[in-house]
Amino acid sequence: MNLSGEETGSFENFKDLSDFGSVVELGRRVNQFMVNTYMKVRGEQDKFPGVSITPEDLTRLGRIIFSAFAKRTNKILRLSLPGPRTHFFNSINISRTEDGKIWNIHGEYPDESGARNILTRIESGPDLNFMLVWLALNGLYNQDMQIKTDISSGPLREREIKKLFSELIALFSSQEDFQRAH
Repeated sequence: MNLSGEETGSFENFKDLSDFGSVVELGRRVNQFMVNTYMKVRGEQDKFPGVSITPEDLTRLGRIIFSAFAKRTNKILRLSLPGPRTHFFNSINISRTEDGKIWNIHGEYPDESGARNILTRIESGPDLNFMLVWLALNGLYNQDMQIKTDISSGPLREREIKKLFSELIALFSSQEDFQRAH
């Protein structure tokens, strides 16, 4: 029985669990599966005789699922990533588009040979503060990472970003508040 109502299985662009883009897409699919499965079960609960879940329990479960997995305006979405999160990148590059309206955040890591660095897009959007909070709360940044900016990100520089990250990590040091939101 396909509970989510969607086709399941592999997706073509998945590389492995060390590839950030693949893992983010996998996490996105897990989030969507959870929401879709809940909606499907909720819509069909009356069709199954002898169901042992009460409507109250289903409502409670729905609240938990939607608080954790559903997108909301100004909500910091939790990434569903397996294992340690800081192994993807050794530095974070921050820049702006030519018109200065969109911020771009890329992660940098050495290729398998170590001879060159590879840039992977992490996130882009108009609100840099929101994206930096998202990075910190999802554990994608650690104090050992190098922060790189270019001329387009001026007047913001590496030291201000590192200070912001340090303060965010101190504020959410145990991540209990972020975990409790689920």
